[in-house]
Amino acid sequence: MVFIIRNILKELKETLFTELEVWINEKVPKRTGQLRQDLIDQLKESHIIEHTLHIILGTTIDYAEQVNAMNTAQVRHTGQIGYVYYWNPAGIRGRVILDDPRAIGNFWTHLLEFAKERAFINVAKIKAKYASTTNITIRNLSKMEAGEV
Repeated sequence: MVFIIRNILKELKETLFTELEVWINEKVPKRTGQLRQDLIDQLKESHIIEHTLHIILGTTIDYAEQVNAMNTAQVRHTGQIGYVYYWNPAGIRGRVILDDPRAIGNFWTHLLEFAKERAFINVAKIKAKYASTTNITIRNLSKMEAGEV
């Protein structure tokens, strides 16, 4: 049973990572891409300890709070020209093409809601899959629940 639970958690981690990475790359405002990349880098730190999956969501980017406070109209751009005046690891300075037509305002709240929703959905799907391919019933797996995100 422990082996199966570990496999379920590994599969859940992989599935959630993929879904969250796609969501971040579509919905988080992108000026230079630094915020998106940092969110993904933090997510990569997610890990399994004993029988618990810890999904790490966060960022070390200091301006993330200001970006999160912006509304959708302020962060959504299609082919507009913007300017970057600060140094960044990608070496981008000066003029950049702002192209993130699917970005949303208040991205952090939406990211947490999406992560929680997908965790519950994926736990149910993966448990059903394992119940159908092993001798363990859904009833026996019923103690596995998606916790707080």
